[in-house]
Amino acid sequence: MLRDMQAQIEERVRPLARQSIQAEVERLRELSKQGQSALDECVAQIDQCILSCLGKIDGSRQSYARLRATQRRLAELGAATEELHLPEESADLIAARLDHLRREGKI
Repeated sequence: MLRDMQAQIEERVRPLARQSIQAEVERLRELSKQGQSALDECVAQIDQCILSCLGKIDGSRQSYARLRATQRRLAELGAATEELHLPEESADLIAARLDHLRREGKI
């Protein structure tokens, strides 16, 4: 009789347990999907910021080139000039900023 009761309980509980487990699996899959989507969006924003930064670095290089040409012309006219420092390579500049953030414990 006890075995029959156990079998009946198991017969009724097992489908509920399966449903509960399946619901939890679906919830975790959806949570993972949302997390992946948020991460993809964040990476896309990082990419956009890097591209924007590279554009500004290129603009700075162009300004430097114009400033350097103006400085040469002024020197030819006898004006005193100051030493100009060429900005770092784009990749080096970004790597230096990342190192700086690591040292500060921000990443």
